[in-house]
Amino acid sequence: MTAQGTSPPQTKLPCKAALVLTPDFCTSRVTHGVPKDPKIGIEAGKVACVDFEPALKEVFTTLSTISSPKDAGDAQLS
Repeated sequence: MTAQGTSPPQTKLPCKAALVLTPDFCTSRVTHGVPKDPKIGIEAGKVACVDFEPALKEVFTTLSTISSPKDAGDAQLS
């Protein structure tokens, strides 16, 4: 919001971005201070892998989702 209470215009960044979502990342859990038990922790990777792509599509003019950094191709950001 701006000082006048209106939202700024929605402008996407003019670049090709690649979102790298590895299988390991998408299945990762946050387990701060708890034993490494697959039933304990927050499924942070799963949540991120669902939410990051739609959010970033609103930011970049071109966004591709890949599972390995080596697949970034001609992306300007990855």
